[in-house]
Amino acid sequence: MRDADEQQAGERQLRELLERTVPVLPAPADRMRQVHKRVRTRSRRRRALAATVVSAAAVALFHSPLVQPLQSQVAAPPSEHRIALAGGALRLDVPDGWYAREQAGPPDTEGVLVANRPVTATPSCLGTPARDGYPCASLPRLAEGEAVISFSRSEERDRGIVDTDTEVEPSPYPAPGERCRALGGDQEWARPALVSFRPGVGETVFPFSVRVCLNGASATTLTEVREIVIGASYDDAATSAPGSEGGEDGWDRSGYDR
Repeated sequence: MRDADEQQAGERQLRELLERTVPVLPAPADRMRQVHKRVRTRSRRRRALAATVVSAAAVALFHSPLVQPLQSQVAAPPSEHRIALAGGALRLDVPDGWYAREQAGPPDTEGVLVANRPVTATPSCLGTPARDGYPCASLPRLAEGEAVISFSRSEERDRGIVDTDTEVEPSPYPAPGERCRALGGDQEWARPALVSFRPGVGETVFPFSVRVCLNGASATTLTEVREIVIGASYDDAATSAPGSEGGEDGWDRSGYDR
C-alpha cells in the first residue's frame, strides 16, 4: 500500500516538473481563419466532385436508349391545300415551312405557286397568265436552299393522260431556263403531264404542267419537292359542287396564304 502511494506521488511530481519545463505555446492569431479556409476548400472539392458525377450521369442518361427517343422531333404533318383552279380544285399536300398561292384571283386561277418561303401577291401579278413558267413568282431572287414550284395550265395534250393516282417523277433540265435563272435558280425540274379525274360518268381531263426552280437545294428540299409534285391532284367541278365546302363560292381557302 505504501509502495503504491509512493508511486503515485512520484508520477505527480514528474508531471508537475514537465509542466514547468515545457512552455505552453499560444494559438496562432489567425487559427480560426485557417480552419474556416480548410473547411471551405473541402466543401468546394466535394461540390466539384458531386458536379462531375452528376454531369457524367446526365451524359450517360442522355445517350441511353431511354432518352434517345425524346431527342427526335416529330415532324409536323403536311397540310392539305385546296385551291380553286380552272373550274375545279387543285389539291396539294404542303409540308411544314412551305407556302402556296394562286397566280390569279379564283375561280379563274391560271396557276398555283408553292415555295419554301412566304409567297406574296402583287397587283401586277394578279391575272397574269402562268403559261411561260414563273410570271407571278413574287420572289426577287431565290436564296440558298430555296425552291419555287409552278403548277399551271398546259397545252401539251399530246403527252398523254396521267391519272391522279399515278406517281410521275419530275425530271431535271440539262440547264435552268431563262426565267429560272432570273429567279437565281441553278437547276430546274419539270413534269409536263395531264392530271385527270374520273367523276364516274365519262372522264374529265385537266391539262396540267409542273415546273420547279431551285437554288442550292438540299436533299431534304428535293425530297419535299418530289412529294409535293407527285402528290398533287385535281378535282373536277363536277365532284366539287359549290357550297359543298368552304366559303361563299364553295372553295375552302383556309389552307393557303391570302
